[in-house]
Amino acid sequence: MGLESESSTGGLFARTSRVLFGPQTPEGSVDEETARRIRGEQVAAIVELTPMSAAANLLCAGLITVAFIDTSNALFAPLWLAAIATFAAMALRNWWSSRARPRAGAGPRAISRLTINSLILACLWGLAPIMMLPGADTFHQLLLQILVTGMSAGGAFGLSTVPRAANSYVWIIVASSALAMLIAGSGESVHSDLMVVALWIGYGLYLSRNIAIHAARFYENARNRAELTEKNEVIGLLLKDFQEHGGDWLWETDAEGRLVDPSPRFAEVAGRTLDEVSGMQFRALLAAGQADGDEQLLDAME
Repeated sequence: MGLESESSTGGLFARTSRVLFGPQTPEGSVDEETARRIRGEQVAAIVELTPMSAAANLLCAGLITVAFIDTSNALFAPLWLAAIATFAAMALRNWWSSRARPRAGAGPRAISRLTINSLILACLWGLAPIMMLPGADTFHQLLLQILVTGMSAGGAFGLSTVPRAANSYVWIIVASSALAMLIAGSGESVHSDLMVVALWIGYGLYLSRNIAIHAARFYENARNRAELTEKNEVIGLLLKDFQEHGGDWLWETDAEGRLVDPSPRFAEVAGRTLDEVSGMQFRALLAAGQADGDEQLLDAME
């Protein structure tokens, strides 16, 4: 009975998780080489957005600092903006250095580093409502909540290829914003405060489900691309081995009918060098000889 109850509870939890957060990415269903390629695409998709993300962080943080510079947070706001700017500068530096070395794959440590970076940024944004919301007037509270809400959504979709990083980012901001509202309320309007907290939680669930769905689709597409790349590499190696050691000869043309990567045996049969044959129109090569059936072959190719 105990095992059945535990299994039933686990199944219920899994079904509830799928309803709330969407399907999970099947990371254990591929070999390590394919997993490396997929992780590389996951990280590359996020790194590609670094300049836009850095600009959004600086813009929103700058607006908040300007708005709160004449309040009781006049000291905290500039220091907080400096921390955001430092983080953005480090991210841009890493992005710039990574442009010179294309990422063919990535290990688990790359995902962990990315997750840690998202945690740091989420903590910085989570600190803003906790420190600035209590004691602020309605206008400043509304401005802060709007910008923090926007940053949580932007981070969710920007980090969505790595669900662990995206969900960590979202829920740190959701928890800190909900806590800040409870602190700012001071018990004067409990129902209103609880309603705002419930809205934040619902918003977090909405973002998490979208993260999971987008991540699952991205993962599936990345896995298909990685497996196709591996198959193409294997086929290429087999063809190269056949060309180098086989007694027969192969020929290949591009969409315009030009010879592509001819084998030495093909060049020998054609009576030309590899350099002469490479890029040559296949029709021109046939026209130079006296082979029977060349017109039928060209018609079939057309």
